[in-house]
Amino acid sequence: MALSKSAVNRFKPGTAEYVALHGMWQISHGRKPSACLSFIINPAKAFAWARRYAYFPASETYLEGKVPKDYVCGECGASGVKLWRDYNTFLEHQSLRCLPCACHEQGKVRTPTEDGRSLYTDKVHHWYRTATTKPGWWSGYDPKDGPPADAIETRTEREKTDQIGWRVPAVPTEEGDTYWGYTSVPDPGVEWWQNLPALSHK
Repeated sequence: MALSKSAVNRFKPGTAEYVALHGMWQISHGRKPSACLSFIINPAKAFAWARRYAYFPASETYLEGKVPKDYVCGECGASGVKLWRDYNTFLEHQSLRCLPCACHEQGKVRTPTEDGRSLYTDKVHHWYRTATTKPGWWSGYDPKDGPPADAIETRTEREKTDQIGWRVPAVPTEEGDTYWGYTSVPDPGVEWWQNLPALSHK
């Protein structure tokens, strides 16, 4: 069966899955791969890398877009929301926690970002630029002292993370027998987790 453009567009541009399928689609139409990765700008090399590391869900979407029945906070019983697991811990000793329970356990302050896909910490970074600063570059300053006198522009940025102390996002494998390692989660799994609500509205 010929690869359709709609199949390619099921994945976000810039992901390994998109680059792999887009390259295959291009080749099927007599053209060279043209999509890139953020860390590999050469289309041919990006396509080769993506073909090796892309992960394609067993169904149309990761876990069919559903939340496993046992994906439940072990403290309060919240379900259908983002959960965090213990980092670098054997499966038989794993526990899951929702956002409020993980923050309470770890003694951390975390609030959902506006899009709900990540978290803000309680840290705020302060940046400034001068007339001689390279485009796109910023320097940090201590808000207690204020920006330098030659600053022509300032901005603040709330720090983002997806971790809560020693807890990391709990992304189950499609086989349902374990959780992905923090640095090994495939893009479809990341997307699945990010799309879960951060808080229960029950």
